[in-house]
Amino acid sequence: MSDGAAEMMRIFEQTGLGVPPVPDELRGEVRQLRPWAFATRGIDPMAMYMFDRHPVDEAVAGPGEDYMAVCHAGQGTNSYAVTYHLVFGPLALFVQTGWGGAYMDSVRTAAQVREQFSRCAELAERAARLRDAPGDDAPGRAPRRLIVADSALRRTAHCGWLDEAPGDQVAAQEWFRAHRCPRPARGEDEEEDPFPGLTEAARLLDVALTTRTRTSRTAQTT
Repeated sequence: MSDGAAEMMRIFEQTGLGVPPVPDELRGEVRQLRPWAFATRGIDPMAMYMFDRHPVDEAVAGPGEDYMAVCHAGQGTNSYAVTYHLVFGPLALFVQTGWGGAYMDSVRTAAQVREQFSRCAELAERAARLRDAPGDDAPGRAPRRLIVADSALRRTAHCGWLDEAPGDQVAAQEWFRAHRCPRPARGEDEEEDPFPGLTEAARLLDVALTTRTRTSRTAQTT
């Protein structure tokens, strides 16, 4: 484990936020970039807080490099969030939830951060299993990637498989519109899922794993 990963775990655990998940392959590359900002590559914490589309567009554009990033950033008195990125094999995950604002419920928001990290860890484990499972991808074709962008703070969520990079920004916008995960209006459902994109991602990965396993077994018996 790198010094950066150890410091990240210490800070987040001491604050009651749980542990940001890091796949074993990336753990040694984690470094602290500034207070409350850790990553395996260069990142801009304020751009992460703003839920900037650039890293999502980067993941949509092609395979790129695997990386992890997490930060706590914000502005003003009450607008602060914990934002987490993980691009890992077939998974490109960008999630965010509010925490640290002066008027936020500290107990409820800390629990939501812990839930965010826990559910992201489960998705990373599924993605690793899918990556390592015997595949049926056509030779020379880029592998599919599951794009997940889910911000509880901004109440926006998108999730879906991307088979190939969109040809332009218009096509990318159309893909995001087609893969929006609906939320009820604020206050309509007190029991609403705070992360509908993560819920949909778990379902899609489970389907992909089941299909991959079934295909592999069929191939072995023929």
